[in-house]
Amino acid sequence: MGVEYTPDKRILLKAPQNLESYYIPNSVVSISDSAFSNVTSLEYIKIPEGVCSIGESAFQGCSNLKEIILPKSVIQIGKHAFCGCTQLENATFLYQNISLNDELFKDCPALKKERIQTYNSVISGWMFDTENRSGTHKATGIELRYCYDNEDGTIRTELVGYPTHVSNLHAQGYSEEEIHATFREIGREFVLICKSLY
Repeated sequence: MGVEYTPDKRILLKAPQNLESYYIPNSVVSISDSAFSNVTSLEYIKIPEGVCSIGESAFQGCSNLKEIILPKSVIQIGKHAFCGCTQLENATFLYQNISLNDELFKDCPALKKERIQTYNSVISGWMFDTENRSGTHKATGIELRYCYDNEDGTIRTELVGYPTHVSNLHAQGYSEEEIHATFREIGREFVLICKSLY
């Protein structure tokens, strides 16, 4: 048995317990209360632009979910929506005026406050050139260029001056592992900004 919807496919009602990853269709505007509740096998969820509301306890108890990115269209989130997501490490909200409360992430020990990011906190760390579709990370000077959307939730990016940036980070005392982790994290932030701008 698959994911259940209303007949018009605009409201996602319930997900099966054995779901590991899922791309919510573009037709969906709302995720019902407890829709993914206690789907402990869920590791990845793609929520598309167009979803406006997420119900109470919608993802409660999704203990294998590590990251959640909510598009600009999500303006309403019910209580305890991500409560008990014990492995959740990153949460990003692209709606600028989103209101977050402590109950939203209750019992999420892996999620530190600094990993809960809003659009404003993500974009403030960058200088962005929309005309050239490129961005420079303020703290490291790393520049990335947006290429195109692969339409599977990923964006292809191009790193400008990679050898120079590697040398600079080495000079600052970064280890090889730290350099790769830095590029991954900066790339992830850049993709978030791209998704919100285009």
